[in-house]
Amino acid sequence: MISSKRPSLFGLKLITILIIVVGMATITVSGVAVAQADSETNGSLSEEDRTGNNDTIITQLIELFGDLIGQPSEQPSETTGNENESSGEELSDDEVDSSEEGEPSEDGSSENENEASEEEETSEDESSENENESSEGEPDEEENEPSGNEEPSEDVSSDDDDESSAGETDEEETSNKPALEDVSLETEEVSDGTELQLTVTAESNVPVDWLHISLEGPNGNIRGGGQEWEFTEIQDGIWETEWTYTVSDEAASGEYYFDRVHVENERDLESDPWPSEPSVTIDTGANPEAPSLQDVSLETSNVSDGTELQLAVTAESNTTVDWLSISLEGPNGNIRGGGQGWEFTEIEDGVWETEWTYTVSDGAASGEYYFDRVQVENKADLESDPWPEEPSVTIDTGANPEPPSLQDVSLETSNVSDGTELQLTVEAESNVPVDWLHISLEGPNGNIRGGGQGWEFTEVEEGIWETEWTYTVSDEAASGEYYFDRVHVENEGDLQSDPWPSEPSVTIDN
Repeated sequence: MISSKRPSLFGLKLITILIIVVGMATITVSGVAVAQADSETNGSLSEEDRTGNNDTIITQLIELFGDLIGQPSEQPSETTGNENESSGEELSDDEVDSSEEGEPSEDGSSENENEASEEEETSEDESSENENESSEGEPDEEENEPSGNEEPSEDVSSDDDDESSAGETDEEETSNKPALEDVSLETEEVSDGTELQLTVTAESNVPVDWLHISLEGPNGNIRGGGQEWEFTEIQDGIWETEWTYTVSDEAASGEYYFDRVHVENERDLESDPWPSEPSVTIDTGANPEAPSLQDVSLETSNVSDGTELQLAVTAESNTTVDWLSISLEGPNGNIRGGGQGWEFTEIEDGVWETEWTYTVSDGAASGEYYFDRVQVENKADLESDPWPEEPSVTIDTGANPEPPSLQDVSLETSNVSDGTELQLTVEAESNVPVDWLHISLEGPNGNIRGGGQGWEFTEVEEGIWETEWTYTVSDEAASGEYYFDRVHVENEGDLQSDPWPSEPSVTIDN
């Protein structure tokens, strides 16, 4: 059964009060006018007539109030109806009569009569409600318009300032961002293969000093990533460079192409990548096959400052082997890992050999040292399977290294000929030599340098190690804050310090 829904209590009370006040005033004025007219026509009203008029006013007010309280909303509640229908419950006639919601009867004709009657009453109430809602709605529209005595909100002006500032920053970055003008690829036959010559031209109002490329070949990625690179200003605001790579006569035949070519300038702003992929198809005449590891062995020898690990690797390949990948693990985790171009010697036809060495310091941790994931590549960019074993040795250094602890990290600046030099001084306490530095240098436009590297520390007093790391912010670099984050060190025991808790910073105005 569909039931009617009573108007909200707050709105009902507000509307009722307003209508009662207006109604009372209207009826009272009307009564007084009638009384005066009767008085003028028939003389003074009797006490009985005045009482009758008052009763009439009160009766009209009560009827009006009752109509407002009992008047159902024009729109029935579908939710209630659906709930009753889904539950299969129906209200009885008694329940209909006693319902506070004033629900209509299930009888069709009676329901239509009630609806007709209710529509007339509803239209009158809605007329009053619409007038009141219109009256109540006006202040809401005016709230957005301050009066003559009010000043605009500080929050609004602050937001406007922020938006304006953000807009200026975006415009500034866009104007200083380099743009690639041309990326072209030429080839030249050389003694040992085909040389790829990639020429990159970019427009920038400050020097371009960083090149990102990815060189792909028939067997996958050959080179990739970004590196600091020298560009020449060939005309005002136009910068050019050339990057070369030789595809060996022993490499795979097929397509070679450059992907994701883009540059950075001294403001650490990147250009968009070049939209096309310069490519060339090369027929080397070779038929390279994947190399195969024949032997991986480990020897040790005592040296002046520790124990030298000597890893010998032998591989079979019908083309030159030129890449070695290893992972050296120690008692405290990874020591070295990754791949690098490496020189192999052909000791007999199709058999290639090399040696990789590493010295375990006398200050390093005692325990097991082993090599994992040893594999090689040849000039066709084909990899061998990893060596199935892990060559290892146990070394007793006699040392008991403890994790280093940073004592101080400070930042100084000095003016140099081409900009501002940042001088980061790092001091750490350790019972064995500190030999590794991790830093992340951030600038107004993001990361500038980051990562870890072997680094020389000096023992300034017993157990206290110190070093300095410098970087020059060019005069043409972005103005703003430069700061160091996640500064920490490692010692020869391959133990790390906690990162320095603060971020040394300086603001540079170029």
